[in-house]
Amino acid sequence: MERKQIIVYILSFSLFFFIGCEKKETIPPMPMPHHITFDTSDAVTIYANYYQPDKPAPVLILLHMYGRTKETWKPAIPYWHNKGFAIVNIDIRGHGDSIKQGNKTIRYSYPKKPEDNLFLQAWKDVQAAIGYLEKYKSKRCRTDKIILVGASIGCSIALHCGTKLKNIKGAVLMSPGLNYLGVNSLEHITKFYPKPLLFVSDEKELSACERLINAGGYSTEDLLFFPQAGHGTLMFESKNSIKIIKKIGNWLENNFIAEKN
Repeated sequence: MERKQIIVYILSFSLFFFIGCEKKETIPPMPMPHHITFDTSDAVTIYANYYQPDKPAPVLILLHMYGRTKETWKPAIPYWHNKGFAIVNIDIRGHGDSIKQGNKTIRYSYPKKPEDNLFLQAWKDVQAAIGYLEKYKSKRCRTDKIILVGASIGCSIALHCGTKLKNIKGAVLMSPGLNYLGVNSLEHITKFYPKPLLFVSDEKELSACERLINAGGYSTEDLLFFPQAGHGTLMFESKNSIKIIKKIGNWLENNFIAEKN
């Protein structure tokens, strides 16, 4: 083989190797969960995973979709924890392991009347999580800076929490609805303003996001749109999964970790 051919071969191989390395995705390690439980003010025992930060940090509380559990957030946890957040990932009342209210068993269902609506009381699950952190993890967690990340009905609960709990400083809403399961987000968002909100949606649910944005006085600049992304945490199964997770993580970091905050 001639000298010129050898040089071209080496350069081509080096370029191929460099491009291949550049495209390789670096996934942060999954942090070790601490399995915790705490009781709400109305005696529901909530099961959760707590991911401890390396230093005092703002707290993300994750609120899953109807009929799902805390496990649906697993794809995002390494990325968001790596940004510098403490994370509490709960089973909302009536879901997963959070099915005991005193001696009574409770399970999620479509509510027929307000007094039977578990979701109208689910803000107390978040209240209890904050109380647990204040009591046991206050040196590790900025309990004065709580950010909620909700999916579907979890968005509705997040907005409701914002009208009830002063510690809530912002939220991410993945596929929010106007009035999921009797929780009136159109009303609650007017009381959430002006705390930061990020709306995440696919094309089928843009109209709900736009109505909420208008009702709350927010801007379409607060909306991330991904075609064919799916509903709520099903976005983590889409082709844009990592892109969605990273964009949410960057927004959280810019709003709640950056030096000015």
